[in-house]
Order: sequence, then C-alpha cells, then structure tokens
Amino acid sequence: MNAERLVLGSWRTLLPDDIARVSRRFIPEYGRFEAGGARGGFPSLGNIARLGAPLLLELKSNECIVALIDFSLWSGANDVSSWLPALERFVARTG
Repeated sequence: MNAERLVLGSWRTLLPDDIARVSRRFIPEYGRFEAGGARGGFPSLGNIARLGAPLLLELKSNECIVALIDFSLWSGANDVSSWLPALERFVARTG
C-alpha cells in the first residue's frame, strides 16, 4: 500500500475512491466460531472478543473483500488491528 493504491497481490489493485468503508468485525460468513482456530472452534470472549475478527473492505461497487492478515491457525488470531489505522487513513484520501 502506498498513498495512491492498495495492491492485493496480483489479484486486485484498489484506489482510495474504490473503498466505501473499512472495518474489523465478524460477519455471518466468518463469525467467532470460524475464528476459533485450533482451540476447537471455541469463540473468543471477554476482552479478546474481536481477536479473530476479519478485515472488511466494503467497496463502492457493493462488493466486500474479507481479509485475514497473518492468520494463526493455532489461536485464530490475525494482525488486522495493526493494519486498520493505516487503511482508514488511506480511505480518508478519497475525493
């Protein structure tokens, strides 16, 4: 990612204007149970309730990209929280 574009490997490149919203939350297609990892699918609760929540890039084209960054199969955790502030700043550059 740089100031002008977000490159998702060889699959897709997004501009700030392409993204309507970026967030970190569970969705019906990927909930707390799926984020349970090798712990047996037990959901994260309490202070770590959002431990495995995916990154959502909601596009202005009504598409939604769901991403797990540095996903750990053992814990179900990922590194979305460290990317979220930078992606929010990237999207704020629209218009």
